[in-house]
Amino acid sequence: MFNHGGERVVFLGDIVPTPHHLNLVAISAFDSSPEKTLEQKRDLLTQAEQQGWLLVFSHGNDTKAGYLERRGEMGYLRPVDL
Repeated sequence: MFNHGGERVVFLGDIVPTPHHLNLVAISAFDSSPEKTLEQKRDLLTQAEQQGWLLVFSHGNDTKAGYLERRGEMGYLRPVDL
């Protein structure tokens, strides 16, 4: 996590490696502490949405980065080019 030009940029590593892992229950089968990961992931994504962080995915193929936004009850990733 770092700031660049007044913007918070977060590299999500293996907690959220792709946009498909934004779903809270999408946790790697290799995770040794899935309950802890779920809690950390929930907190991280809540802050990201509320504070408008730029999220960067470690294994994103088509989508490398984006902003998490809310549309009604659903979360939505607004992709951006890096």
